[in-house]
Amino acid sequence: GEAYEVGGDFYDVFRTGSGAWTAVIGDVCGKGPEAAALTALARYSIRAASSPERAPSDVLRALHESITGERTDLRFCTAAVARLQTPRNGGGSARLTIALGGHPPPLVLRKSGRVEQLGRPGTLLGALPTPDLADVDARLGVGDALVLYTDGMLDLADRTSDDDPDWLPKQLERAGGGSADEVASKLAEAAIKRNGGEPRDDIAILVLRRRGAG
Repeated sequence: GEAYEVGGDFYDVFRTGSGAWTAVIGDVCGKGPEAAALTALARYSIRAASSPERAPSDVLRALHESITGERTDLRFCTAAVARLQTPRNGGGSARLTIALGGHPPPLVLRKSGRVEQLGRPGTLLGALPTPDLADVDARLGVGDALVLYTDGMLDLADRTSDDDPDWLPKQLERAGGGSADEVASKLAEAAIKRNGGEPRDDIAILVLRRRGAG
């Protein structure tokens, strides 16, 4: 049945240098074996392209080239790549650089409880000859949390009802104060409830909280 088809959401977190980490989340068009194959290609391409010298937008361009070079159909994907560079002493705020390839913009839950949207919209990867991609810099302070998610989080069970564009930021504000796992769980529960208890699309959430030295 449809509930057992292989989905195309994926995420990964890995080290890309001294005090540097890369977090990625993406969504491959479709389900089934073809989507699974493209998901595997995306994960491998992103890891292979990542290095301390390459910006997140360059990593997404490499993924785009891998998709257009390997695919035999019209499949594409969206992805968000975020790089965190912490200070050498491990304390203070970390530098955050984000690039989006047709993916929903990440959110940051500040220690104060304020929610900010990050990144500049880019184009789908694998869909156009040359994707429009840009790097956006921000800071992630101690106690702040970065939230990456796929568009299943924003789906509605009743598409005829009004869609509140601030629904997710509001949910994130309510979920603040807990650990990264607790924030992710509360957001997932809210999204499933919004979908009537049975989501029609895959939901993936990745939450990273900056704890600082020690």
